[in-house]
Amino acid sequence: MIKYYLFFLLCFLLLMNNSLYSQEAAPKLVLTDLEGNSVSLDTIYPKGPTVLDFWATWCTPCKEALPHLNEIYEKYHKDGLQVLAISVDGTKTMDKVSPFIINEGYSFKVFMDPKSEALKAFGGKNIPHTVLVDRAGKIVLTKIGYLPGDEEVLEKKIVELLNTNESHE
Repeated sequence: MIKYYLFFLLCFLLLMNNSLYSQEAAPKLVLTDLEGNSVSLDTIYPKGPTVLDFWATWCTPCKEALPHLNEIYEKYHKDGLQVLAISVDGTKTMDKVSPFIINEGYSFKVFMDPKSEALKAFGGKNIPHTVLVDRAGKIVLTKIGYLPGDEEVLEKKIVELLNTNESHE
């Protein structure tokens, strides 16, 4: 009986928290964009809530999630939302990233992580791996995988952060 209680308690806590990394400081990394420019994440976080979405061109769930991320970005980027799509495509497939982004018409920023170093720094092993970071550089949500409707949970949390930021400015 105790095992069942502990199992349900653990499941409840994980669902309510939505992340084992909640409120931890986000790693301060330097990423390379599609044009070869280096960008430090700690210069991006203060601009507004930041979604980091680790994905690859060969990952079907990743490609299902990206249109929703783009919609959210289009809706809130004027309010300060940053969306960084971080491709973990390796050397064999990295040449497909830019054409894919252009073909799909995505407007968020795209970065490369061919050795998955940034993914690992954010506690990820599998993709899609989505992380929401607040202006202070704290991780407030981590989601592994993608299921339809996940974008609604993410958008709700983004709106909360945007509303919180407006009241403190």
